[in-house]
Amino acid sequence: VGGAVILEGRFFVGYNGAGAELGHIGLNMAGPPCNCGSQGCLEQYVSAPAITRWAGQNPFLLGQLARQGDPVALAQWEQMGRYLGAGLSSLVYIFTPQMIVIGGGVAASHQFFLPSALAELERRVLLPCRVGLTLCPALLGNDAGIAGAARLAFQTFP
Repeated sequence: VGGAVILEGRFFVGYNGAGAELGHIGLNMAGPPCNCGSQGCLEQYVSAPAITRWAGQNPFLLGQLARQGDPVALAQWEQMGRYLGAGLSSLVYIFTPQMIVIGGGVAASHQFFLPSALAELERRVLLPCRVGLTLCPALLGNDAGIAGAARLAFQTFP
């Protein structure tokens, strides 16, 4: 799970260039081990490998099942949305953003998890910190990360 924070039209990179490492926001101190050495990181709940692990189905097939109305698949996407909303709540409190854009391959099934992610944000975050917040899929889908990396390169090396 990657991420980026854009402040005043520029990428926020932090003190040493490693800022906005969103996948390693902690969700559960006793959660699954993460490759960063911690446990229960957001990545361990909402990444494609994590979804495959806990749902027993890769996200592509899970999306197909959800499109067919499979109640188990729909419930699993809803759970993924709750995980995502819980992880994003920390960011909303810190940055009070106008918009959160969800990209990557998993975003192809956004219609099944964004409503529960937004509901979780509304449940966890005080209204003044989330007023006007929009949660939406990236227009570039799975290519959003590549486009963001290119833009960061142009910002860093004009």
